[in-house]
Amino acid sequence: MVQQAPKKLKRFAFRNCAGGTPADKKEILRQALQVAVALEFSTIPPYLVALYSLKDKTSSAYQIIRSVALEEMLHINLACNLMNAIADPKDEEGTRPKFHGEVHIDKLVVDSDDKTLNLPIAYPDEESLRPILNGPRVQLMAASTELMRQTFMGIEQPLPETNDKLGDEKEFDSIGQFYQAIEQLFIDICEGDACPNQDTLFTGDPNWQRTDFYFGSGGGKPIKVTDLETAQEAIKQIMQQGEGAIPPNTGYDKSQPYGTYNQYGLRSDGTYGPILGTPYELSHYFKFKAIADGIVPLPSVYPMIPSPSQEKFESAGNEDAKKLNDIFNHSYSLLIYTLQEIFSGDKEEGEEKYFSTVVHLMQIVLPSFATQLMKMPMYPDGDATLGPTAGPSFEYKEKPGNGYLAAIGEAINHALISSLSSSTKATLEVVKKAICDIVEFQEAS
Repeated sequence: MVQQAPKKLKRFAFRNCAGGTPADKKEILRQALQVAVALEFSTIPPYLVALYSLKDKTSSAYQIIRSVALEEMLHINLACNLMNAIADPKDEEGTRPKFHGEVHIDKLVVDSDDKTLNLPIAYPDEESLRPILNGPRVQLMAASTELMRQTFMGIEQPLPETNDKLGDEKEFDSIGQFYQAIEQLFIDICEGDACPNQDTLFTGDPNWQRTDFYFGSGGGKPIKVTDLETAQEAIKQIMQQGEGAIPPNTGYDKSQPYGTYNQYGLRSDGTYGPILGTPYELSHYFKFKAIADGIVPLPSVYPMIPSPSQEKFESAGNEDAKKLNDIFNHSYSLLIYTLQEIFSGDKEEGEEKYFSTVVHLMQIVLPSFATQLMKMPMYPDGDATLGPTAGPSFEYKEKPGNGYLAAIGEAINHALISSLSSSTKATLEVVKKAICDIVEFQEAS
């Protein structure tokens, strides 16, 4: 059986913390949390592409991948709450979460000339993630058992069984170890159980905390981070759900309230899932492993070309895919822009934008466009059944002068009067209705 390559993060400069001042440590922690936000969001496009590529939307595999994507959105919320908890109360230094633009990581990277990270992450990720991440090449690909094993399981790699204290100049073996180091830095700044430095660390406005968003029926919930205890609770939740699961060979642990976090298998009713005495749900690693091992069957998928892009559509002479993908990319960019406004803006306004914009984009706009693109032959004389087909490229577009919503609306109207197929126009009408709902909601508020 082919083993997935674990995704390794380059060793960050936490070694500088021992002799640093609390202010120095806080800046290192802030940059590390910004990286955590970027890493969590970077999983969304590849997971969504795999999800959208499944033809049977009622299948167990679809529900599993969807649950992981929703929980990654929760992890983004938790990471942003952690970052907002230690932000400058006036945010004069830009200390709140960013989803687009350039962010500094000069306090983190070791032996690297790359001191900044450009957001959002572009795909394939071999260039944009190089300052912070070594590991499997992350591409936008249709779902397959090998994608689950080689890439997705690599991203969600559990902590190593012998987790010695993280030493200087060593790579992290998993994102879970990265979160462990973040948690330790929180503790170090607070200086022990008494935590005399909590007031100087947790300086963010409590109104910046987001706990009112719904992320589906998956496990976990948003946590309001205001002190060391709630910070550790948020980190623990992220780690237990995905990037910090207990190793595969760990046995049942009676000291844990739900056993350990990997006791899953075929139950007495013939279904696969958590067994009595173990956690409420599978960690992300084991969810993907169930698909990779064939325990959860993978339904047929659209034969999407790997890592689609506007450039590839241009080379193939696929004008229809170019039009549709351009609108998709502007919708994706609106999502990114809105997330930054939500987690770095006013609380009441952010709540409205989440339910009026983010929900519509993720439940209607993006999946509608993506599925239609995956049904389009990549080449003029191609076959949609045999493939390859087009697909969404998740390319970030800067905000147009007239705004994202106006630009998307104009592009849809222009596309509707062109010579597109009836099914493509039907998709555009569905999306147009969703965009109009967003505009109406924003105008009403």
